[in-house]
Amino acid sequence: SNDSAIPQAISRVKNVLNQEPANLHYLKELSGLYGQKGDVREELNSLKKVVKLESSAAYLVKAGIATYKLKYFDNALDYFKRALKADASYAKTYYPMALTFGKLGMFDKKVVMLEQGTKIRSGHAATHYELGRMYSDMGKNKKALPLFLKANELDSKKVKYKMGVALAYLNVGETEKSIELYEKIIAQDQSISEVYYNLSIARTKTGDLNQGLLDISMAIKLEPSSPIYLYTIGSISESLNNETAAIGYYQRAINIDDKYYKPLLNLGNIYDRQGEYSKSIKSLVKAYELAPEDQGVVFSLGTSFLHNKQYDTAITLLEKAYNNDKKSTKKLYTLSLAYTENGENDKAAKGFVEVIKMDSNFYDAYFYLGQLLYSLDKKDEARTLFNKVLELNPKYEKKSIIDEMI
Repeated sequence: SNDSAIPQAISRVKNVLNQEPANLHYLKELSGLYGQKGDVREELNSLKKVVKLESSAAYLVKAGIATYKLKYFDNALDYFKRALKADASYAKTYYPMALTFGKLGMFDKKVVMLEQGTKIRSGHAATHYELGRMYSDMGKNKKALPLFLKANELDSKKVKYKMGVALAYLNVGETEKSIELYEKIIAQDQSISEVYYNLSIARTKTGDLNQGLLDISMAIKLEPSSPIYLYTIGSISESLNNETAAIGYYQRAINIDDKYYKPLLNLGNIYDRQGEYSKSIKSLVKAYELAPEDQGVVFSLGTSFLHNKQYDTAITLLEKAYNNDKKSTKKLYTLSLAYTENGENDKAAKGFVEVIKMDSNFYDAYFYLGQLLYSLDKKDEARTLFNKVLELNPKYEKKSIIDEMI
């Protein structure tokens, strides 16, 4: 009941243990008192003595939790394994053991342990929530949603459980439900930046970019040094055609974390659209160094090299991007443009023909194939293609060129 009560109790218990060092009852009392005091190291020392005398699952788990708190994860796992061996039905083993597997990078075992935990300890909200998080990280969003709902049902006071449900709704495409729940969370607590961030993502999915911009601005107000938040507000600004603002946000994100490739990618794409190809290539090369297997980066860098008339390098990258996504008409079309610029007419023609087969309304492919055939003196075939362009898009931006050639 007061600050001195626990130290006094510890002193009295230790006096008894000085006379009776193997007194199990008082060793348990001492471990509990140290736990109340928050002295984890001394709590563990007492628990070690307890489990030497009585290897019960309950006290092995207590020892495991104390060891976990001290970040001796391998030793904690040993305690939990001993607890399972002592009594596999002891429900409180599964959750802390799962967390320990996670700390050791053994995520498959973490999932198994949580799955068993939800069965044997069905009323423990944290187990359901943690398994939901694991499923979300694995992309199993439909399996995650009922777990988050269950956690929230078991303990509706915890905001993080509501956040789990809201995120699960967002991930399974129930965006309006997600928005509604995030708004309720904000009405309860305005201090969580992640809520505003996820709400901004939900808003953009519904096309409400202006409100999304306000939401991510609130997230940044709460956590101004988050590169992810700065990247997100840059992306929304870019979608609202405010490229100047977007550039500023992307640069701020990069200044905070120069290993974060996504703002580098978007920055490079903006510079490319603006015709600043040297800036674009510089930014995209950095993104490529950080994420060489990201096909969006590969394609954007290849496109920028194409616009900068570095055709051999462009073709190498664009071929890589297309070979990893052969269903993409855009990637094949851009590669075919690069072949055209590099004088590889057969490859270019074959590419444009394939694009048209994939998408019969891709009028740019008709135009550039027509131009190519016209330059090869196949003018009748070219005119047919040009007429098809104007049929598909009577206001085509290169109509004057077509009129002249026809």
